[in-house]
Amino acid sequence: MSGRDRTGGDGKPKWNPSLLEVCVLAVVIAASGWGLHTLGNMIESHLTGMREETISNLFQTFDYDISYRDISPSLLRAFEIRDLAISSRDSGDGPLVSIRHLRLRYSLSRLVTSRDPVSALREIQLVDSDFTLDLDGDQGLGILLQALSVAVSGADSSAAERALPPMNLAGANLGVVIEGRGTRVELRELYFRVRAGERLRITASGNVAALLSSAVNPALTGNDFVETDFRISGTAAADFSAVDATVRVPDLATSSFSTGPLTLHVVADGDSLQIVKGEDRLPLDVQFAYDLGSGRIEVRLDADNLMVADAAQFSKTGPVLQVLQDAVITGSARWVQDPASGMRYDGDIQARIAAAEGRPAADVAVAASGDGTRIVVSRLDLQAEPAGVQFIGDVVLDPFSPQGDLIVTTAPGLLGGAPLNARLTLRRTGSGFE
Repeated sequence: MSGRDRTGGDGKPKWNPSLLEVCVLAVVIAASGWGLHTLGNMIESHLTGMREETISNLFQTFDYDISYRDISPSLLRAFEIRDLAISSRDSGDGPLVSIRHLRLRYSLSRLVTSRDPVSALREIQLVDSDFTLDLDGDQGLGILLQALSVAVSGADSSAAERALPPMNLAGANLGVVIEGRGTRVELRELYFRVRAGERLRITASGNVAALLSSAVNPALTGNDFVETDFRISGTAAADFSAVDATVRVPDLATSSFSTGPLTLHVVADGDSLQIVKGEDRLPLDVQFAYDLGSGRIEVRLDADNLMVADAAQFSKTGPVLQVLQDAVITGSARWVQDPASGMRYDGDIQARIAAAEGRPAADVAVAASGDGTRIVVSRLDLQAEPAGVQFIGDVVLDPFSPQGDLIVTTAPGLLGGAPLNARLTLRRTGSGFE
């Protein structure tokens, strides 16, 4: 080094590089550039083999053709496959599934050090894509889900050259349409992430809209719809055979009513699916159970001084709905739909109905059970001053035909005289009842 003064006017050191220092710095920069270029070529070499091998291994367990438009330039942590299509080898029809962007993320250190580039995979991302599942036709979406299930679990297959490493799954801005059997369900702006592990960790959010036609259920008088945003968090078995999740709904809109925030606990295990309403401000318990094997559905409701107006707002108008809107309900009810034995229900409910313009306050108590053709009433008691009605018996629905004891009471002066206490016995006949 020269002996020149290396301090500035303020006494602080300053750097005036010598020719030798400039040359050393240039060599370091050149060497770094060469090293980065060599590393880049090494990564690119690994990626070149990784691209084709990854796609082949991801879908080789299924007998389908795979095609794509192109693959994006290599990035440090991911590469992207554009317009990937899965098609049947036995059909000349269009692709079963089309994916606009499939992004594969990997471990850079694993990629550089391993001779097996597929083992460096860490995450599969579906981006900006739309899918359709026709329940009465092809199973394209099911094929995709099966492939992704193999990927996230790292499951081996006799058709695969080797098992894929367990990896995360993610989706961003997806659309899914499920239709068939008189039903159409749309998932919009779907975002999700499934983190691999002994127990998968799941998060998801989006919007769901469902349309159910009267062709599915004759009890529906027209097309019914349900729409809501949702957020999901939970866990699942690696093969999704068991799921334990919490679903949060900010508001729910249907063709008949709308309701406020809901929290649902969902548990699926084998052929069993259970949905239970979480605890909140409403004194209402709701349980839904579905057996996938038999198709049996059961719904249970338990209420304790539930103000219907706090729980739901009806979108239609009418005297019956207005009475229900003003009711405070206590009791329990159950509804069962069983493919083997048909539909049945039972309940024991008490309701207090507030007075309104032109309508007195009323108390109602009913205990009944029935099916699609007949209702057995063990108690019906309606008290609305200045009159009351009681009924014990049963009712055939089609044609309408009651049978049992009907008691009518009135307060003094209602009919211009003494109070009425009348008991009528109704009997069914071949043409109706008397």
